[in-house]
Amino acid sequence: MDSWLSNMELDTRHIPLSQKVLDDKPSATTDECFLGPTLIETTNAATCAAHSRHFADARLVAGEPLTDNAMQCQLKPLDPADYTVTFTAGQWTALQQAFPDGVCNWALPPVGWQPSIPWLTLRAVRAASRSGLRRIASGASEAIRRDERGGGVTTLLPRSEAADLSYPGLRCDS
Repeated sequence: MDSWLSNMELDTRHIPLSQKVLDDKPSATTDECFLGPTLIETTNAATCAAHSRHFADARLVAGEPLTDNAMQCQLKPLDPADYTVTFTAGQWTALQQAFPDGVCNWALPPVGWQPSIPWLTLRAVRAASRSGLRRIASGASEAIRRDERGGGVTTLLPRSEAADLSYPGLRCDS
């Protein structure tokens, strides 16, 4: 694991982190599974797949991402080019009658989708130092770092804790 994370850390390409996870996996790293009541370990992918069956619902089979988070999908018109089979005229008519408003467009986010809002809001708390204050990026769950100019300690606390601070030399920022 350390090798994998080190590879990712050394990867300076400007690509999504998810791609770095895939690209920087050490070649000696394998998936494994444990079989039977005695938990026999194997790294054989075919054996693992045969013993660890995965099930899906109709939406996943129809192309919904594995996040499986759509209560209602955005629709697109039916298009024969979207399918790997050739429909007869009767089959296509039946499909159009079954889905008159279209079918799910899994390339778009679900209807009403919004990015998640973290339940914990953080606010920076800075300690005064001889040489000034340094604000660190908000969004981390916790961090304690020395002021680069020496002296002060910078930390992030949950808003509920930061609001109650009454220590001399500390200031809360929204």
